[in-house]
Amino acid sequence: MKTKLFYGVVILVLITVCILNYLELRELRCGVDRLNSKLDELMRFRFPLFGESLRYQMELADSVSRIANERAMESSVKSNMHTLQLAAEDYKTSPGLEGITPKNVREIKMKVRFPRNLRNSYTGSQNFEDIFVDGWPKQPGQVGYLAPRDSAGIRMGYRIVGRGRKAYLDLILEEGF
Repeated sequence: MKTKLFYGVVILVLITVCILNYLELRELRCGVDRLNSKLDELMRFRFPLFGESLRYQMELADSVSRIANERAMESSVKSNMHTLQLAAEDYKTSPGLEGITPKNVREIKMKVRFPRNLRNSYTGSQNFEDIFVDGWPKQPGQVGYLAPRDSAGIRMGYRIVGRGRKAYLDLILEEGF
C-alpha cells in the first residue's frame, strides 16, 4: 500500500513539474527579448552549478565566432593583395613592358585581366575602385599599391599593403617576393 502511494506521489510530482515547465516555455515564447533572462533564471534556479558555465560557454563560442569571422575577412584582403601582386608581375612581363614597374593600379587594370569574383570583404563591394587604390588604403578591406621613387624620381619597385577593420595588416608584399 505504501509503495503504491509513493509511486502515486512521484507521478503527481512529475506531472506537476512537466506542467510547470510547459507553462514556463509557453511564457518564454511570448517575448523573444525575455528569452535570455528567463533562460538564465531557469538555469540558475534549477541547475545552479551549470548556469554560469553554460553562459560562459555561450559567450566563449560567440567570441570565437567573431575572431574566426575577422580572420576570414583579413584572409580575403590578403588574397586580394596577392591578386594585385600577380597582376603587377604579369604587367611587367607583358610584351613591350618587360621589366617596367607599373605607375599605379589604373595602369595595371588596363593591361591585365582581373578575376570577376573579387570583392571587399568588409563592405561587400565588387567595385574595382573600392578594392584597389593608389597609395595607402583608407577604408577597411582595401588594398593599396605604392610605387616609391628615389631622389632622382626613378621608381624603385612597388609595395602592396592591405587594411583590416582597424589597422593595416602586418603583411607587405614587395616586388619580386
